[in-house]
Amino acid sequence: MANRVTVASVIAAVGIVAVIGTMATVTSADDNDGNMLSSVKVSTVCAFTRYPEKCEQSLKHVVSDTSSPEDVFRDALNVALDEVSTAFQRSAHIGKDDATEDLRALARVKPADVVRHVKDLRVWVSGIMTYVYTCADGFEKPELKEAMDKVLQNSTELSSNALAILTRLGDLMPGKAKDLQATLAGAVGHDRRLLGWQIGDAEEVTSGGRGLLDEIVGVANANRKLLSDTLDEITGMSHGANGRRLLSSLGSRISSAQGDDVLARHQLLGVSPDDETDNAARRNLLSTELESIASTSAEANRQLLAAEELPDELAGKRELLSRTLMGIDEAATEAKRQLDEATTENTMSGDHRVLTTGLIGTFDEIQDGRSGVPPSDFPKWLPATQRRLLQQTQKPNTVVAQDGSGDFKTITEAITAVPNTFEGRFVIYVKAGTYKEYVTVPKNMANIFMYGDGPTQTVVTGDKSNAGGFATFASATFSAEGNGFICKSMGFVNTAGPEGHQAVAMHVQGDKSVFYNCRFEGYQDTLYVHANRQFFRDCEVLGTVDFIFGNSAALFQNCLMTVRKPGDSQSNMVTAQGRTDPNMPTGIVLQGCRIVPEQALFPDRLQIATYLGRPWKEYARTVVMESTIGDLIRPEGWAEWMGDLGLKTLYYAEYANTGPGAGTSKRVNWPGYHVIGQADATPFTAGAFIDGASWLQSTGTPNVMGFTKG
Repeated sequence: MANRVTVASVIAAVGIVAVIGTMATVTSADDNDGNMLSSVKVSTVCAFTRYPEKCEQSLKHVVSDTSSPEDVFRDALNVALDEVSTAFQRSAHIGKDDATEDLRALARVKPADVVRHVKDLRVWVSGIMTYVYTCADGFEKPELKEAMDKVLQNSTELSSNALAILTRLGDLMPGKAKDLQATLAGAVGHDRRLLGWQIGDAEEVTSGGRGLLDEIVGVANANRKLLSDTLDEITGMSHGANGRRLLSSLGSRISSAQGDDVLARHQLLGVSPDDETDNAARRNLLSTELESIASTSAEANRQLLAAEELPDELAGKRELLSRTLMGIDEAATEAKRQLDEATTENTMSGDHRVLTTGLIGTFDEIQDGRSGVPPSDFPKWLPATQRRLLQQTQKPNTVVAQDGSGDFKTITEAITAVPNTFEGRFVIYVKAGTYKEYVTVPKNMANIFMYGDGPTQTVVTGDKSNAGGFATFASATFSAEGNGFICKSMGFVNTAGPEGHQAVAMHVQGDKSVFYNCRFEGYQDTLYVHANRQFFRDCEVLGTVDFIFGNSAALFQNCLMTVRKPGDSQSNMVTAQGRTDPNMPTGIVLQGCRIVPEQALFPDRLQIATYLGRPWKEYARTVVMESTIGDLIRPEGWAEWMGDLGLKTLYYAEYANTGPGAGTSKRVNWPGYHVIGQADATPFTAGAFIDGASWLQSTGTPNVMGFTKG
């Protein structure tokens, strides 16, 4: 336990210093004060934290007033790694600690790259904080828990400070905030000439706009033929999955004005504007086109780089083609950023029209030039809704079957047999059957894809519970700890029943994990979304008390929440979210879901109290949107946890829900409860909330990045 605290504290300190090193590096060229740069920045950044004194105290031995930015960053990492090495020597088990891999990854991140990875870093630090309080919550006796909270206070406060700095990074870099925001939005590249172009006076805009346009034109002229020619080669690869995905990525770019040809779109965007053109429509179309170009170019680049083998004609061009796609992605991202930040009066200025329509035209010409193949002739099977990894039959690396017809009879045996040296996604097929075992996909085992014959055909079952002597964390029938875990068409059950109290069917903490067409059955604490990011699609969750709980960024899309009949004197709560810090990017989002009673509850659904959720921790965050809510939900909607805990600091929101239980006129009047509009709901869509555009699309899971309703 002490080792876990040490590592958490070190990671928090490294996170703070890495960010400061980044800020100093970026701003040093603009600051002629030299010697006082680091100390000034430390006091500035610490002012944004929840524990400013602890922040400055933790850095005073690392940062000096004579250190260069590069020295600050390097020395801070060396100090941190020395301390972790000492922790390694004290315990052989520390290498498997939940936080150590993140520390190693952070140690490899260059100062300039911290900004690029800020979304991941915020998730990682939040995960560390969650692991720490999970440890404390494991002590049931109040006096022991209070003592442990004091032990953990230092690491908790340091982690909170690191998280605050990462969250406010854009405000801490004077003169570079817009460049930072472009980077946070997904732009990449270490040698971008685009940096420094900000919306300011007309002269700067004109100069920057022309420079960016020149770069786009240069990319097009130099590499248009390369793109057009090599796309066909990729498509013709003998093992063409990556090629088809790349072609699809480039070929299915959406058009906001469906049915319009390129000329009509360009006229709307302003190449040949007339006085009656609607600027708002033009701006929306322009923004959509730019976002689509950026995302499809980035996805094409990812698929190109992920291809294990390429034809000889293409292999030598991989780097150049990748740089070209990256350049298009960067240019589109930068153009969209400036469009979104520009004032309404300047939105359709000459520069914006030339810049954005030039980029869109370039992309269209690359498409039209694909070796004489017109876009309309793209194969019909390529639409994004059908290009789904999880909807295709996967050739498994390993088969599990209870009857002996596979490679193993248990899931645990199959997981244990996964080679440590295996690269890529390891596929495990679990044939129909009821598997009575407790399964863990360990943290060091990433990118496992496990699928069964259906959520009621392939079932993993257990009966551990709190009443049976197991801590909540240890009661899980199945625990998915490895990053990138994907599961399709399986069921997970905890049969302890209402009398078992806390009894987990599925525990998941692996970052960027996906569950598709799965079923989670239990009563209290059925599904433990512990930490990091997860996406659930077309799943069913059955339970009673707090049956979806934890502190990950978990998004449920098109799922069925089936409320069961609880034990005597119990009420039902669908969610219990556990955010402990206002800067954590975590929460539970139900989007396009249905909340209904099971058959056994139906006759008593109006007598037994059922709520959308209650706040497990002080800053609990839950959003229910575009969902159908049954009449079993009480008019007040939400329940207290313990007195007024979290009622002022939580964030509960509802948007565009329907059904007899969706009325909000009688909802709770807590300061933290909100009925929101589309603008406030947007940050809780898959593309924004779990950063889905950067990873979810590549899993092939059916998904909607934005809103499910028009």
